[in-house]
Amino acid sequence: LLGALPDLLFVFDREGHYLDVHPRGHGQLLSEAALSRHISEVLPIEIADKTCTALSRIFAGSPIERFDYSLRLGERDCSFAAELVRLDAGRALAICRDITDRHRAEIALADSEARHRALVEHSQSLIFQLDAEERFSFVSRSARLLLGESPPTLIGRSLRELIARDDHDALRSYLQRLTAAMEDGIADHRLDEGLELRFLQADGRRRWLHLVMTRISSGGRITVVGNAVD
Repeated sequence: LLGALPDLLFVFDREGHYLDVHPRGHGQLLSEAALSRHISEVLPIEIADKTCTALSRIFAGSPIERFDYSLRLGERDCSFAAELVRLDAGRALAICRDITDRHRAEIALADSEARHRALVEHSQSLIFQLDAEERFSFVSRSARLLLGESPPTLIGRSLRELIARDDHDALRSYLQRLTAAMEDGIADHRLDEGLELRFLQADGRRRWLHLVMTRISSGGRITVVGNAVD
Protein backbone atom coordinates (compact mmCIF):
# COMPACT_ATOMS: atom_id res chain seq x y z
CA LEU A 1 0.00 0.00 0.00
CA LEU A 2 2.78 2.44 0.91
CA GLY A 3 4.51 1.69 -2.37
CA ALA A 4 1.54 3.07 -4.25
CA LEU A 5 1.68 6.43 -2.47
CA PRO A 6 3.34 9.33 -4.30
CA ASP A 7 4.25 11.05 -1.03
CA LEU A 8 7.38 10.85 1.09
CA LEU A 9 6.65 9.61 4.62
CA PHE A 10 8.82 10.15 7.69
CA VAL A 11 8.38 9.11 11.29
CA PHE A 12 10.09 11.28 13.93
CA ASP A 13 10.47 11.05 17.66
CA ARG A 14 9.66 14.04 19.86
CA GLU A 15 13.19 15.47 19.53
CA GLY A 16 13.29 15.28 15.74
CA HIS A 17 15.21 12.05 15.13
CA TYR A 18 14.27 9.89 12.14
CA LEU A 19 12.61 6.62 13.16
CA ASP A 20 11.44 5.52 9.70
CA VAL A 21 11.65 6.73 6.11
CA HIS A 22 9.54 5.81 3.07
CA PRO A 23 10.48 5.35 0.33
CA ARG A 24 13.96 4.42 1.38
CA GLY A 25 16.80 5.08 -1.02
CA HIS A 26 15.13 8.24 -2.38
CA GLY A 27 18.39 10.15 -2.82
CA GLN A 28 21.15 10.51 -0.25
CA LEU A 29 19.11 12.73 2.06
CA LEU A 30 16.28 10.23 2.34
CA SER A 31 18.15 6.94 2.65
CA GLU A 32 18.27 4.44 5.51
CA ALA A 33 21.41 6.24 6.68
CA ALA A 34 19.13 8.97 7.99
CA LEU A 35 17.58 6.62 10.56
CA SER A 36 18.30 7.61 14.18
CA ARG A 37 19.92 10.86 13.04
CA HIS A 38 18.53 14.25 13.96
CA ILE A 39 16.84 16.18 11.18
CA SER A 40 19.40 18.97 11.53
CA GLU A 41 22.10 16.47 10.49
CA VAL A 42 20.23 15.56 7.31
CA LEU A 43 18.45 18.67 6.02
CA PRO A 44 19.36 22.38 5.79
CA ILE A 45 18.99 24.20 9.08
CA GLU A 46 15.99 26.34 7.97
CA ILE A 47 13.99 23.22 7.06
CA ALA A 48 15.10 21.49 10.25
CA ASP A 49 13.96 24.47 12.31
CA LYS A 50 10.54 24.49 10.62
CA THR A 51 10.17 20.76 11.26
CA CYS A 52 11.21 20.98 14.91
CA THR A 53 8.79 23.87 15.48
CA ALA A 54 5.99 21.83 13.91
CA LEU A 55 6.91 18.81 16.07
CA SER A 56 6.80 20.92 19.21
CA ARG A 57 3.34 22.21 18.31
CA ILE A 58 1.77 18.85 17.54
CA PHE A 59 3.15 17.27 20.72
CA ALA A 60 1.73 20.30 22.56
CA GLY A 61 -1.73 19.51 21.22
CA SER A 62 -1.99 20.91 17.68
CA PRO A 63 -3.88 18.37 15.51
CA ILE A 64 -1.87 19.11 12.37
CA GLU A 65 0.95 21.40 11.24
CA ARG A 66 1.65 22.40 7.63
CA PHE A 67 4.47 24.22 5.88
CA ASP A 68 6.11 24.37 2.46
CA TYR A 69 9.83 24.13 1.79
CA SER A 70 12.29 23.95 -1.07
CA LEU A 71 15.14 21.47 -1.35
CA ARG A 72 17.75 20.68 -3.98
CA LEU A 73 17.84 16.98 -4.82
CA GLY A 74 20.65 16.13 -7.21
CA GLU A 75 20.42 18.62 -10.09
CA ARG A 76 16.79 19.52 -9.41
CA ASP A 77 15.33 22.24 -7.22
CA CYS A 78 12.22 20.73 -5.66
CA SER A 79 9.31 22.15 -3.68
CA PHE A 80 7.41 20.16 -1.05
CA ALA A 81 4.30 20.61 1.07
CA ALA A 82 4.69 19.02 4.51
CA GLU A 83 1.96 17.91 6.91
CA LEU A 84 2.79 16.62 10.37
CA VAL A 85 0.47 14.71 12.71
CA ARG A 86 1.05 12.91 16.00
CA LEU A 87 0.96 9.12 15.90
CA ASP A 88 1.25 8.56 19.64
CA ALA A 89 2.91 10.09 22.71
CA GLY A 90 6.41 9.66 21.27
CA ARG A 91 6.09 9.57 17.49
CA ALA A 92 4.95 11.91 14.71
CA LEU A 93 4.31 11.28 11.04
CA ALA A 94 5.40 13.76 8.36
CA ILE A 95 3.80 13.48 4.92
CA CYS A 96 5.72 15.40 2.26
CA ARG A 97 4.24 15.85 -1.20
CA ASP A 98 6.28 16.98 -4.19
CA ILE A 99 4.60 20.18 -5.43
CA THR A 100 7.43 21.25 -7.74
CA ASP A 101 5.34 21.25 -10.90
CA ARG A 102 2.49 23.11 -9.20
CA HIS A 103 4.89 25.64 -7.71
CA ARG A 104 6.51 26.28 -11.09
CA ALA A 105 3.09 26.65 -12.70
CA GLU A 106 2.08 29.17 -10.02
CA ILE A 107 5.26 31.18 -10.61
CA ALA A 108 4.73 31.08 -14.39
CA LEU A 109 1.12 32.20 -13.94
CA ALA A 110 2.14 35.05 -11.63
CA ASP A 111 4.80 36.17 -14.12
CA SER A 112 2.28 36.04 -16.97
CA GLU A 113 -0.26 38.04 -14.98
CA ALA A 114 2.37 40.63 -14.11
CA ARG A 115 3.35 41.02 -17.77
CA HIS A 116 -0.28 41.37 -18.87
CA ARG A 117 -0.97 43.83 -16.06
CA ALA A 118 1.99 45.94 -17.16
CA LEU A 119 0.78 45.88 -20.77
CA VAL A 120 -2.71 46.94 -19.74
CA GLU A 121 -1.57 49.67 -17.36
CA HIS A 122 0.82 51.19 -19.91
CA SER A 123 -1.49 50.93 -22.92
CA GLN A 124 -2.86 54.15 -24.41
CA SER A 125 -6.08 52.31 -25.22
CA LEU A 126 -8.95 52.36 -22.75
CA ILE A 127 -9.14 48.81 -21.41
CA PHE A 128 -11.95 47.86 -19.06
CA GLN A 129 -14.02 45.02 -17.63
CA LEU A 130 -17.77 45.07 -17.02
CA ASP A 131 -19.76 42.91 -14.64
CA ALA A 132 -23.05 41.20 -15.51
CA GLU A 133 -24.89 44.51 -15.01
CA GLU A 134 -22.54 46.23 -17.48
CA ARG A 135 -20.88 48.24 -14.73
CA PHE A 136 -17.16 48.84 -14.59
CA SER A 137 -15.23 46.41 -12.39
CA PHE A 138 -11.83 47.39 -13.82
CA VAL A 139 -10.62 50.41 -15.80
CA SER A 140 -7.06 51.01 -17.01
CA ARG A 141 -5.22 54.17 -16.04
CA SER A 142 -5.53 55.45 -19.65
CA ALA A 143 -9.05 56.61 -18.64
CA ARG A 144 -7.36 59.69 -17.22
CA LEU A 145 -5.66 60.41 -20.56
CA LEU A 146 -8.63 59.71 -22.83
CA LEU A 147 -11.56 60.81 -20.69
CA GLY A 148 -10.06 62.90 -17.93
CA GLU A 149 -11.49 60.44 -15.40
CA SER A 150 -9.68 58.77 -12.51
CA PRO A 151 -10.10 54.97 -12.88
CA PRO A 152 -11.32 54.44 -9.28
CA THR A 153 -14.15 56.92 -9.80
CA LEU A 154 -15.47 54.81 -12.70
CA ILE A 155 -15.74 51.54 -10.76
CA GLY A 156 -19.41 50.63 -10.28
CA ARG A 157 -20.64 53.09 -12.89
CA SER A 158 -22.50 51.97 -16.01
CA LEU A 159 -20.80 52.03 -19.40
CA ARG A 160 -23.82 53.90 -20.76
CA GLU A 161 -23.04 56.81 -18.46
CA LEU A 162 -19.90 57.46 -20.50
CA ILE A 163 -21.58 57.19 -23.90
CA ALA A 164 -23.37 60.08 -25.62
CA ARG A 165 -27.14 59.55 -25.48
CA ASP A 166 -27.36 59.58 -29.31
CA ASP A 167 -25.14 56.46 -29.38
CA HIS A 168 -27.07 54.43 -26.77
CA ASP A 169 -29.06 52.53 -29.40
CA ALA A 170 -25.87 51.55 -31.24
CA LEU A 171 -24.31 50.34 -27.98
CA ARG A 172 -27.46 48.40 -27.04
CA SER A 173 -27.53 46.70 -30.46
CA TYR A 174 -23.84 45.82 -30.20
CA LEU A 175 -24.27 44.26 -26.75
CA GLN A 176 -27.26 42.25 -27.98
CA ARG A 177 -25.20 40.88 -30.88
CA LEU A 178 -22.41 40.08 -28.44
CA THR A 179 -24.84 38.08 -26.28
CA ALA A 180 -26.17 36.27 -29.35
CA ALA A 181 -22.62 35.37 -30.40
CA MET A 182 -22.06 33.84 -26.97
CA GLU A 183 -25.29 31.83 -27.18
CA ASP A 184 -24.33 30.64 -30.67
CA GLY A 185 -20.95 29.42 -29.42
CA ILE A 186 -18.83 31.78 -31.50
CA ALA A 187 -15.19 31.51 -30.46
CA ASP A 188 -14.23 34.02 -27.75
CA HIS A 189 -17.74 35.54 -28.00
CA ARG A 190 -16.17 38.52 -29.76
CA LEU A 191 -17.45 40.76 -32.54
CA ASP A 192 -14.45 41.75 -34.63
CA GLU A 193 -16.12 44.67 -36.38
CA GLY A 194 -16.52 46.75 -33.23
CA LEU A 195 -18.17 50.15 -33.40
CA GLU A 196 -17.36 53.82 -33.02
CA LEU A 197 -18.97 55.69 -30.16
CA ARG A 198 -18.80 59.15 -28.69
CA PHE A 199 -17.47 58.90 -25.15
CA LEU A 200 -18.18 61.71 -22.70
CA GLN A 201 -15.12 63.31 -21.19
CA ALA A 202 -15.01 64.73 -17.68
CA ASP A 203 -14.96 68.30 -19.06
CA GLY A 204 -18.15 67.68 -21.06
CA ARG A 205 -16.52 67.27 -24.44
CA ARG A 206 -17.07 64.18 -26.60
CA ARG A 207 -14.36 61.89 -27.91
CA TRP A 208 -14.76 59.31 -30.66
CA LEU A 209 -13.37 55.92 -29.70
CA HIS A 210 -13.42 52.63 -31.62
CA LEU A 211 -14.73 49.98 -29.24
CA VAL A 212 -14.35 46.19 -29.40
CA MET A 213 -15.69 43.95 -26.64
CA THR A 214 -15.47 40.27 -25.70
CA ARG A 215 -18.03 38.48 -23.54
CA ILE A 216 -16.59 35.86 -21.17
CA SER A 217 -18.36 33.21 -19.11
CA SER A 218 -16.34 31.62 -16.30
CA GLY A 219 -17.59 29.69 -13.30
CA GLY A 220 -21.15 30.79 -13.94
CA ARG A 221 -20.15 34.46 -14.01
CA ILE A 222 -20.41 36.62 -17.12
CA THR A 223 -18.08 39.54 -17.70
CA VAL A 224 -17.29 41.75 -20.66
CA VAL A 225 -13.79 42.92 -21.54
CA GLY A 226 -13.53 46.01 -23.70
CA ASN A 227 -10.81 47.84 -25.61
CA ALA A 228 -11.46 51.38 -26.87
CA VAL A 229 -8.95 53.12 -29.16
CA ASP A 230 -8.81 56.80 -30.00
